[in-house]
Amino acid sequence: MSTCNSSTKPHDPQNKICCPPLPTPSPRASPLPGPPLGSPFTSPRSALASPRSVPTTFYHRPLPSATCIAFSSPEGRQLFTEALAAGGMGCFFPLIEHFHTQSDPAYCGLGSLTMVLNALTIDPGRAWKGPWRWFDESLIAPKPLEVVQTQGISLVKAHCLARCNGAKSRLRHGDTVSLQEFWDDVRRVTSASVCLLEGGGKTTK
Repeated sequence: MSTCNSSTKPHDPQNKICCPPLPTPSPRASPLPGPPLGSPFTSPRSALASPRSVPTTFYHRPLPSATCIAFSSPEGRQLFTEALAAGGMGCFFPLIEHFHTQSDPAYCGLGSLTMVLNALTIDPGRAWKGPWRWFDESLIAPKPLEVVQTQGISLVKAHCLARCNGAKSRLRHGDTVSLQEFWDDVRRVTSASVCLLEGGGKTTK
C-alpha cells in the first residue's frame, strides 16, 4: 500500500466506512508491577521496566544471516550508500526524521501509519498533547487501543485510515500483481520524496 500527501481535509467525515468516529486518546497504560527494587532476581533497571508475564522472553535476537542484513553492519551501510547514489532513497529522509517505534507488538499497522502520516507533514487537525497537533497511535486507532493490542488492524483498515486522515492511498495486494509490477512499485516509491510504501499482503475472503 502506498500513501501520498493530499490536500483533502484530515478525517473526512463523508467516508463512513473508513472513518469511524474519532476515539478519545487513551491514557498510556501503566507499567505492570514488577519485583521489588533490589530483588536478587532483577536489576534496578529491569524492575523499573518489567516485561509482561510470558513463558519466554527475548532481547536482541540476532537476524537470520541467510536472509537479512543488519542496517548498521558494514554490508548494510554499503547497500545504503549504493542506493543513495542510485537515487533510490528519496523517501528515507522524511521517514527517518519522523521515526516512530511502535509501543506494542500489535501496533505494527498503527505505528507505521503514525510514522508515514507525520513524514507526509499532514496536519491531523486535532490536539495530541497540550497545544501540539501530531499523529500518535491513539489518534488514529479505529477502536480502543486495548482491542488493537489483541487484534491488531488489517491491511485494508490501514488503507482506510490513511485515506481518512488526509493521505491518498492505493491498496495493492501481493497476490494480485506480478513480481515485475511489485519491483516497479518499490522503485517508484523509494525514489520519490512524497510517496511512501507502507506495506503489503495477501487478499482475504
